[in-house]
Amino acid sequence: MPLLRLISCLPLSHTGRVTDPIRVMLVDDHPVVRKGIAAMLEDEPGFAVVAQARSAEEALALFVKHAPDVTVMDLHLPGASGVDAIRSIKLRAPESRFVVLTTYDGICSRGVLRRMT
Repeated sequence: MPLLRLISCLPLSHTGRVTDPIRVMLVDDHPVVRKGIAAMLEDEPGFAVVAQARSAEEALALFVKHAPDVTVMDLHLPGASGVDAIRSIKLRAPESRFVVLTTYDGICSRGVLRRMT
């Protein structure tokens, strides 16, 4: 089973074929995590990793440059957090979409995700 099941979001042509891949940006401070997710997505039809960032600041700059369809965001980053990055990006692009992928402990119990919007 694929890591991310976003195929249903793909724009389809009248023949039912995928017309454009989902453009993904990966944000994690661990290179092995970014490279691993990128490698998994490369094996999935319909995905294109367009940018990789290791910090919130870099994520914001790359989001502006590449305008990904979805951003896979770690919350625990050096400097500003992934939550801060999501807020900053959402201010500039309210339609932006995120998948939060993190080992941050207590994320649900502390209501972190609810406070991001």
